[in-house]
Amino acid sequence: MLKRLHESQTRLLRCAFQLFAFAWLLAGPQVCSAQARTTAVTQAAHDLCGKQLVLLGEADHGDGATVEFKAALVQRLVSKCGFSAVYFEAGTYDFLKMEEMVRARQPVDAAMLASSIGALWNRDEELKTLIDFLLPQVNSGAVRVGGIDDQIGAAGAFYSLGQLPNDLASILPQARRIDCAEQMRRRANYDFSDAHPHDAASIASLDRCLADIQQALRSGPIDSLTEDRLQMVSEFRRAIARDFLPIADFIPRRDRGMYDDLRWLMDHAGSHRKAIVWTANAHAAKSAAIGDEYRKAPNLGTLVHKEFGSRVFALGISAENGSHYWSRSDPTRPIPAAAPDSIESRALAGRSVDAVYVSEAQLKKLGAAPASFDLHHPHSEHWDEIFDGAVILRTERPPLRTP
Repeated sequence: MLKRLHESQTRLLRCAFQLFAFAWLLAGPQVCSAQARTTAVTQAAHDLCGKQLVLLGEADHGDGATVEFKAALVQRLVSKCGFSAVYFEAGTYDFLKMEEMVRARQPVDAAMLASSIGALWNRDEELKTLIDFLLPQVNSGAVRVGGIDDQIGAAGAFYSLGQLPNDLASILPQARRIDCAEQMRRRANYDFSDAHPHDAASIASLDRCLADIQQALRSGPIDSLTEDRLQMVSEFRRAIARDFLPIADFIPRRDRGMYDDLRWLMDHAGSHRKAIVWTANAHAAKSAAIGDEYRKAPNLGTLVHKEFGSRVFALGISAENGSHYWSRSDPTRPIPAAAPDSIESRALAGRSVDAVYVSEAQLKKLGAAPASFDLHHPHSEHWDEIFDGAVILRTERPPLRTP
């Protein structure tokens, strides 16, 4: 259990360090033929189309074939099913800045959108088609994009690492403005030192700054910009409140935070009432049985299903074999081959395709069986109780990464 908790925490923190050899990537195998992927996308979209909220998972954040599949599925859901919001498991701050720009009719460019999505995915070649697809619709207001995570400090973020501290601190009296902005900047960039350590005292001081900003914002007129900045402050405070929690407490508290963020986004959706959430299987699952890390508190998907009921759909994605990206020192970690009695092997048995959609009814028929939906580690569950449907890829691979 401790090993799985450690790996789950590693998954949350490694976004700034993902890189591997481009020469190998050029030789890397493509997982799904276009025809097989299109068929599975069509079948999945059929079940997702009528929902208000869909959670699209992935076994781990280094799964390139899964990113390719999800990007195609998102485009289908937006184009054919009326979904007009896409929310990523990424910090909300930069997305809210982009919304401010859209309201002011200032153009959002591809680099801004990519940096907001975050380094877990934004250098994946498999995501580029989705960014190109979303960008004009974001600028026109036809599609809303957002982040459901309160964590701050994503590598390359165009707004939260730079201008955000000054914007939030600008409402404070001059005497505190510079100091509080510097404290926010230090935490956002994780720029600590012996002179400015990251400890309980520094976090308490930063929280006092944020509380003062919150009070000052609430004391004046509440327009759209003020609402967004109040949300940024609230999320910043919640993020730093977890800074020194044990891993076993950090993970479920983060999921609760993502649920709160998603609820805020849905409450402020306006016409964008049908939403897609791009996340991991562990967060999307409708049961905390997805992983041991949720023994203390429920995961995001459990909370969402409790509120939205039949209006929400959790899609899990796994693979029978292959490899995926884990870290710079381990860029092609093998995935343990699925056992003959696993969900993956049985779903693909007797089929010549490289990707298959498995409905909830089909998952139920397969019964209790091992599957590797969580970090590619197999364990046995009744998977129809954890996902509303699943996509099984024959072979996973690392993403193709841009420099």
